[in-house]
Amino acid sequence: MYVSPFYKLNQEYDCNGSFNDYLMYDFSDFATDQDIFSAFLLHREMEFSGTINDVLDDLVNANSEKRSIQLAKRTIGATRIIRANMSFYNQRDPRNIIKIDAILNSVEQAKKIYEEEEPIEKIIKEYRKSKFYKKIKKFNFEQEEDDASATYSTNNYSSLTYRNLILNYDSDILFVAIANGGVMPGLDIFLRYVNYTQKENCVFYPIKFSTSKNDDRIPRINEFEIDYLRHIAKGKEIILFDEDAFGGITISKAYEFLCQDVFEYKDVGIAINFDDSNKNNYFNSQLNCLGVSEFMSIFDFLESFKKINDQCLRKRIENNDFRNVLEEVRRSKEIQERIINFDLLKLACDKILEDQSRTNQIVETLLGGV
Repeated sequence: MYVSPFYKLNQEYDCNGSFNDYLMYDFSDFATDQDIFSAFLLHREMEFSGTINDVLDDLVNANSEKRSIQLAKRTIGATRIIRANMSFYNQRDPRNIIKIDAILNSVEQAKKIYEEEEPIEKIIKEYRKSKFYKKIKKFNFEQEEDDASATYSTNNYSSLTYRNLILNYDSDILFVAIANGGVMPGLDIFLRYVNYTQKENCVFYPIKFSTSKNDDRIPRINEFEIDYLRHIAKGKEIILFDEDAFGGITISKAYEFLCQDVFEYKDVGIAINFDDSNKNNYFNSQLNCLGVSEFMSIFDFLESFKKINDQCLRKRIENNDFRNVLEEVRRSKEIQERIINFDLLKLACDKILEDQSRTNQIVETLLGGV
């Protein structure tokens, strides 16, 4: 049975002091003292410069640390194996088909470390024998400290995202995490989902994309990865995840790329641990009422509606007449051009219609800003 390392880390809370001074980002009332404690430890262990060999040594040497520090080092170190492989192939050999196997293998190593079902020494010893380790063992890479990533990777945020997933999905999933920040909490959420649903064909795959730190225009994946993702997505729901969304540019562009260029307009769900915009401030307090994908699609529609100023359409929304809203949208090319993602809007309306009791609350809240 999988138990989240972030949950375990929270259980090690043994301090009475406040750690807010060490973080740039406020937790507000949402996070517990345990989350703040965990974020502090994660933040402290984030900065790194070295090789994959240094990463593996650090993972083994963490055995001598107290349990809280050990968990922080292992949680970060596990996904640092993924980072090392992604960095190597993106920088040195971006079009090599072997990149897929290397990334999938690194994900398997990180899973084993998260699960703690085998001694860390055994996991590391076996990995050092692999061709994937030997290929990158002299490659130097870096990891910068990241207050936001440490903050929004903690247990409370990931727990709510996980609960949202199991409320809205009960099938095999392809979980695409935006690297680097989305990998550490994303793998945890993915493993929680698999443990709960017992779905055996779920796949976790990270894609490197950063519009702020690297000025990426599109995710850094090659044509072989696109073919792989298209193939592996068959028969699965697709989830795109990032740990935070400040302004939403990265997640929006990644979503657009996956929908149009990879999955050719197949539905892609969105999951975010924290979004600083108004729509997800409400979302963060109402996670058990509405899913991420449904909420964002309705919000996108209403944001678009501000520009359209269609009084008939507005009246239908105010009257909760969502079926006719969809018909109006289908008939209006002007409206369709302004809606970021119509498929998710349709899904959202269908979901809401299944439970009329929450419709009034959602519409009233959202129309307050229209």
